Amino acid sequence: MKPIWYRPLHEQRELLTSGKMTSAELTRIYLERIAALDGKDGLNSVAEIDLSVLDQAAAADRNGLKGPLAGLPFLNKDNIDEAGGANTGGDAAGEGAHWE
Repeated sequence: MKPIWYRPLHEQRELLTSGKMTSAELTRIYLERIAALDGKDGLNSVAEIDLSVLDQAAAADRNGLKGPLAGLPFLNKDNIDEAGGANTGGDAAGEGAHWE
C-alpha cells in the first residue's frame, strides 16, 4: 500500500470519515514527513510551520468534519498572503517577512 502522503485526498478523507484515522494523526504524519525531508540539510522548501495545526486538527476531530476538506492537512505556499504567515515569495532575501 502507498504511504498516506501519496494517496489522493478522497482516500485520505475516507480514512477520516470512516474513523480509521483522525485528523490529528494525519496531520502528525505530514509534520513528520516534512521534518524528515525539509530539515536544515534537506529540501528547505517549507518556510514555516504553524504548530497550532495539531490543535486545529484535534478540534476538527472533536467537532466533526464539516465540509469536504475539513480535517485534511493543508500547506500554503509562501507567496500567498495569509495574516501572520511567511511571505517570502520563495526568495531567501524575504526570509522573515510576514504579511500583516
